[in-house]
Amino acid sequence: MKKVKVYNASKNRIILGEAEIADTFFTRFRGLLGRKGLAADAGLIINPCNSVHMIGMRFPIDVIFVNRDNRICHIQHSMRKMSVSPVVRGARFVIEAPEGISKRLNIEMGDEIKIMIME
Repeated sequence: MKKVKVYNASKNRIILGEAEIADTFFTRFRGLLGRKGLAADAGLIINPCNSVHMIGMRFPIDVIFVNRDNRICHIQHSMRKMSVSPVVRGARFVIEAPEGISKRLNIEMGDEIKIMIME
């Protein structure tokens, strides 16, 4: 999978220093399943995506939904195993991130997100 950095342009700070992009049927289907956890600055971008489930997951995560204007349109804090997010109308992709990161970094609805490809 491609490695990227996730940047909050509205707050001028890096959200995730090393995220992967899941943009094929298989990588989107698999998501974070089978992993034991995430490093503090790691995550997964699922594109396209407007809803996620935690069936089979071993650890809680924050899920940030981003629209076609690269603005945050919904944040699902601390999703636990066996839960399902709402279908977020207008979401183009999601960022699955370590639990608590959205509150710790003061990530808010309407913040602009930029994805930077790592070389």
